Amino acid sequence: MSGKRRHAPDSRYDSASKRSRMANTMESLSRLDACHIVGAPGSGSTLLMKILAESKSCAVPCRLLPKDASMSEAEFVLWDFISRENYTLSSASVEGEQVVVYAVEPCSDFYHDEVYVNLDKCDPSSLAYSGPFPRILGSPIFCIRDPIRVLDLWKKDERMEWQGLVHCLNMFYRLWDLWPDPKICVLYKALAEYPCEVIPVICDHLEIPFTYNMTRPTKFSIPFLRRGVEEVSLYRPLHSLEAFSESKEDYGIVQDEPYYDLFTNDEKDMLESMVGHRYISYWGDSVRVLRETLLEKTWIAFDLDDALHEYRRASSKATDTTLEYFHQISRVPLSDLRSAYSDIDGSTSTECIEDCFSFLADRFSFELAFEEKNHLLQLYEDTITDGLELKSGALRLLATLNGLGKKLAIISEGLHDAHERNLNLLGLEDPFDFIVTSNGARRGKTDGLFQEVLDDLKISASDMAYIGDSEERDMKPAMELGIFCIHFSERKNCNLESHPPRINTLNKLNHILRG
Repeated sequence: MSGKRRHAPDSRYDSASKRSRMANTMESLSRLDACHIVGAPGSGSTLLMKILAESKSCAVPCRLLPKDASMSEAEFVLWDFISRENYTLSSASVEGEQVVVYAVEPCSDFYHDEVYVNLDKCDPSSLAYSGPFPRILGSPIFCIRDPIRVLDLWKKDERMEWQGLVHCLNMFYRLWDLWPDPKICVLYKALAEYPCEVIPVICDHLEIPFTYNMTRPTKFSIPFLRRGVEEVSLYRPLHSLEAFSESKEDYGIVQDEPYYDLFTNDEKDMLESMVGHRYISYWGDSVRVLRETLLEKTWIAFDLDDALHEYRRASSKATDTTLEYFHQISRVPLSDLRSAYSDIDGSTSTECIEDCFSFLADRFSFELAFEEKNHLLQLYEDTITDGLELKSGALRLLATLNGLGKKLAIISEGLHDAHERNLNLLGLEDPFDFIVTSNGARRGKTDGLFQEVLDDLKISASDMAYIGDSEERDMKPAMELGIFCIHFSERKNCNLESHPPRINTLNKLNHILRG
């Protein structure tokens, strides 16, 4: 053991050194301008920070976080503390950066209600820290995303229920309303799908050059300080950021994330009714143009299955139920039955379900008795009937269209009797002035059904708008005739600027029509 005596650190030396470092940091920061990003939950503020981190003109520190690593205490790291201590900022001027960009989420679940309890009474510019920076570049960049997609990701991450998201978004909207014009809003959909169009606009706002590498962000380890000491990575791989995981070889911006469909239509209704109209308003002139186009139409037509009601969900449950029964009577492994059933061109429509059962019996050399086949068919029909459910927002939309004096039609494929029965079960037999099916007309949508409808109604294509869920069987044949179409696709982002316009809930179309 060494006989040398250890000396305790000289606290005066440490304090002097710290003051010197602080002075150098402050001098460096005084040469930087600043811009802050205000993000709604899951809005893409982290993605935007990743993008701007690629610019040699930007320094990107952390967002505001609680001091406690468990994120449970209502004590928060102050921006002035982070700004002076974070090495990303202190080295920024040395490395040539011009702008420091940081994100604030006044609506994040990191925050407690008391943080912004006096939001209506304060100067909005005081909500984002300006610190030692000589100039804040214009208004903040507000990031917003479709609440439906955010809630889906939250459910996947087991974060919060729809009530929590409504609270968070209301905080965001209040801040937006308080902030004076002009304001910049970045829609997540546009940032993810059209980065080469959106990022240059953001760069102009920040007065920095645009470079192509900003569309392919690769920096995942921009450190920040938690508790003033520990360095951790802001961009740790979470479920909601799995599209940008470090494990991927290609770090380009992914256009879309998976849709998990983890919440009910009642939850969709509540979320859309409380905050959905605000999201639609951020689409600006696209909303006005779409509304005016729809108001010009005499007829509004719909597909039925998976456009007005949950046919796919009900038929999936019916398929599982009947395959389970088939397994019980045949002793064929359920996994083998499901595999074989998936080979039958994916069809689960009732008009061919009898052929499907015959196919399975032949495939596994099982003699299916007449009574058993009838029981399977009845079981399938009963399960579908029990599972029928209107799409979120369907009744409100139809009521709005009736109030506007529009004539309503159903143009769908399948058995006419089955569709009429389903409409009756769903309480939708009264609103529609015209119902046609491929079975009744003896032709499909891709074989002239839309033209036959126009001829029967004695109208031109310009008199009708059509809402359907299939690009191939709804959008393409109808648009080829000049019918104005809206693509209803629950698994994709809302896009009012696409051709055709795309919605992911019927509530959104109702918001558009009501203005």
